[in-house]
Amino acid sequence: MIAVFVIFYYVFFHKGHNHSTNENVFLEERHNFISWDNHVQGIFYRVIVPENFKLTVIFLHGEAFSSEIWHNLGTLDILAKRGFRVFAIDLPAHGKSNSIKKPKTLKERGEFLERLLEKLHALPGVLVVPSMSGTFALPYIMKHKDTLKTRLRGFVPVAPVATDKYSVKSFGDLNVETLITYGELDTDLGHVSLERLKQIPGSTMNMIKDAPHACYVKKPEVFHQTLLEFLHRILET
Repeated sequence: MIAVFVIFYYVFFHKGHNHSTNENVFLEERHNFISWDNHVQGIFYRVIVPENFKLTVIFLHGEAFSSEIWHNLGTLDILAKRGFRVFAIDLPAHGKSNSIKKPKTLKERGEFLERLLEKLHALPGVLVVPSMSGTFALPYIMKHKDTLKTRLRGFVPVAPVATDKYSVKSFGDLNVETLITYGELDTDLGHVSLERLKQIPGSTMNMIKDAPHACYVKKPEVFHQTLLEFLHRILET
């Protein structure tokens, strides 16, 4: 049993991160746990790995959701059928990662995300960051802003929390393809986060009309279309 696990781990995580072989193709959504701080069932994630995938996309989630939202919206399946490897994470204290306490400080949350992405061997990839998950992604991004191009192919902030914790200049220093997404009706967090996010050089604005804070839930078709256009644009650069 141990030997089988070792072979699986090697094939999936070590045979290259921007291509796949018949041995590590997951055409349907798989569910797995990463052991974490002595918890065997630590961090839960969903993954689909199409053959010869083009790019990796990692989905985080907001406070009211878990990775299940991306399953329910069909997001993972839609992207995988178009050749993208997809991960969706249950952040600590959410969904099936409920045995892990949520890190308290921004620094701790950024370190958590860094450790998680390393364990998943998910980079370089595109990070989709709605709402609360900004408290994990932004400290990670700011910590590595000088080497961001080696870590992220793209950044999709969806009205993220914690933009106000960093200076306007720090956003202007970021060098990453960015699709700023927010709902037209999100006059609170959507517009607050926009003020700093729009300082990212070359960023693209994606306002989803007649949509609230969780704009991807209200208008999934529009969200999927604009996300796919952004991903294909990345592939062309």
